Amino acid sequence: MLARRLPASASTTARPRAPFGLRIPEHPTVDLFSLYDEDIPGYLANDMSVFAHYPNPPTPELLALLYREGTSFARVAWERNYDLKLERWLHRLTMPTLLLWGDADRLIPPEQASKWAELIPGAEAKTVPGAGHLLFNESEQAVEAVADFVGAEVTV
Repeated sequence: MLARRLPASASTTARPRAPFGLRIPEHPTVDLFSLYDEDIPGYLANDMSVFAHYPNPPTPELLALLYREGTSFARVAWERNYDLKLERWLHRLTMPTLLLWGDADRLIPPEQASKWAELIPGAEAKTVPGAGHLLFNESEQAVEAVADFVGAEVTV
């Protein structure tokens, strides 16, 4: 989800947001901790070439980085991969909001986008064809969608 505010000064502040997830039983988010390490890339990306720049076999530095990321993620997601209170707060978002989902996202099903759009007033949901969870790494179309959205109301 990308939330955008347009201050009166016409400067734009855009920050990608990752509020933890919603609990949508009919389209659940995959529990990353239930996956084998070798299966995780296939849940993150549809196009495996996004991982081509990583050394194979992984260097000790890369393994340390992945360990740090994994332990940080575990602190917030070990018990559950959704926020019990998030659904009741999303209606408070008043800024224009763009929801982008890769149609090949195996981690957070693209079917969740409609629920997010329903809960965020005026949210615009777009699906990026052929992209997985790492849609900005996989699709120029995703990057362009954000650029179009952020620049839509900016006047000079």
